[in-house]
Amino acid sequence: MSAHNQENNDLKEKTLNQIISSIPPVSPYFINGKKSIRVLSFNIFLRPPGIKNHDSDHKSMRLAYFCERVIHSYDIICLQEFFAYGTSRQAKFLSYAKNAGFEYSLTLNSKNLLNTSIDSGLVIISRYPIIKSERLTYKRGIKTDRFYSKGALYARILCSPNRELNIFNTHLQSGISNSNNTDGVNLSDALVVTRCKQLMALKSFIDSCTEDSNGPILLAGDMNVNSRRTFKNGNDSEEYILMKKILAGEWVAVINHHDTTTVSTASKSQSGGMNTVSKVIGGNKKFTESVPRYKVTDLIYEAYGKHPITKGDVESFETMKPTETILTSTSSLWTCLSIDYLFWMEHKENNGNTNPSTNPNNNRPYSVNDEKEDKDSISVSIEKSQINKFLTPSREYTQLSDHYGLTSIINVN
Repeated sequence: MSAHNQENNDLKEKTLNQIISSIPPVSPYFINGKKSIRVLSFNIFLRPPGIKNHDSDHKSMRLAYFCERVIHSYDIICLQEFFAYGTSRQAKFLSYAKNAGFEYSLTLNSKNLLNTSIDSGLVIISRYPIIKSERLTYKRGIKTDRFYSKGALYARILCSPNRELNIFNTHLQSGISNSNNTDGVNLSDALVVTRCKQLMALKSFIDSCTEDSNGPILLAGDMNVNSRRTFKNGNDSEEYILMKKILAGEWVAVINHHDTTTVSTASKSQSGGMNTVSKVIGGNKKFTESVPRYKVTDLIYEAYGKHPITKGDVESFETMKPTETILTSTSSLWTCLSIDYLFWMEHKENNGNTNPSTNPNNNRPYSVNDEKEDKDSISVSIEKSQINKFLTPSREYTQLSDHYGLTSIINVN
């Protein structure tokens, strides 16, 4: 592209400074008489300056588009790969978001005093009050992730005077394992091992953050766990099944003197004890029978009846022509991955039953799509959970990111 054409393009795109301005206050969004909170999880692919896959990642242009065209349609937004390292881009965005009605925000920056590692790239913004927050930084990852401070954000959000929503946003070890097969997960694969450790730390973090909350849990993020069995097959992969078991509390970790962890499938025996089947993979959480258990619902899977592609998509399996080539790395083309998630998590009693929604003293006493007309109830709309491709026709980039976004609706009566 000539310098003249590039200059014209830049003039057509509004910069962040140009679009920062106050807008009218946003009233609560209602569907069928219920207050509905619109949620977006999105790997926005805004890496630090100088890191790009091709000629340009069009970072500033894409962020300006996101601010002007996207954020006003949502109430809570969880972003991944929005890095603050080496740029003021994130700070300007938070300033714009506040003017746009997102009064509350949360980020996770590097704790490295020498500033030798890049931050997590995690951001949460909310129109509703964040009344409690926590941050988790995972142990250093492997390969290129060793330069990043990956972790998780927690925000307890006050949706109404009597109802709280527990939001978690995370980004796990990158790199897709080739171990999806009928024989199970390859626990000798370093990428799988690292993600398992991170998932165990995340599960413990969720337990700790929500032990005093009676609100439901929404876990959003780029897990880098490909849930598709093959690039054409949208059924559960083995690593996906393992991830859900860890989050549900069905797999736990046992530490020994060498800082290795036994991953155990925990189940009640007929005699009332615990049966475990174990493999050593590393970690740091001690197993107890009282580990909190959850019913974990994959909102996007339930909405589509399969694991839809969220990265490396193709126009069709016949042509295998990639849908996006400007931002997507060469190694990710044609991969047809499903690695982005919205999980709705409900607490279970020790006997395995989900807590009844009528008991106000139980933790997380809400069920998916509960149709009861409890005036203070909270529920999630599976049928309104969907993929948003954020296509951007007639621009230098054809999608807003190399990932698709995930959206859902939380109903508060």
